[in-house]
Amino acid sequence: MIDIKVRVYAGLRQYLPNLEVGQTASLSMPDGATVADVLHKLGIPKADVRICFVNGLYREPNYPLHHQDELALFPPIGGGCGDSRRRSKIEYAIHPHILDTQHPPEACDIWGD
Repeated sequence: MIDIKVRVYAGLRQYLPNLEVGQTASLSMPDGATVADVLHKLGIPKADVRICFVNGLYREPNYPLHHQDELALFPPIGGGCGDSRRRSKIEYAIHPHILDTQHPPEACDIWGD
């Protein structure tokens, strides 16, 4: 068995309603458990999760978890600039493999500065 910590954000908090904002839930999972296994255990549909971080690094749902990992789950994030061809700074930060030289992150100033 492995023990992990889970943080849920925004609308995903409905799946762990007893947590205060910023609190983590402690879960015991079998050895070899993945992010997807945690979603299943918590009753969170995969479609409701857009971003998964394990120990601060972006991971796919099939990523295997280890003892004392911290999993952060985020729903789809809306908003930003009106031009759907542009990517937000958040997408670049989360998906560093995205390379779009015609529409760099500065093209969509989601922070208003």
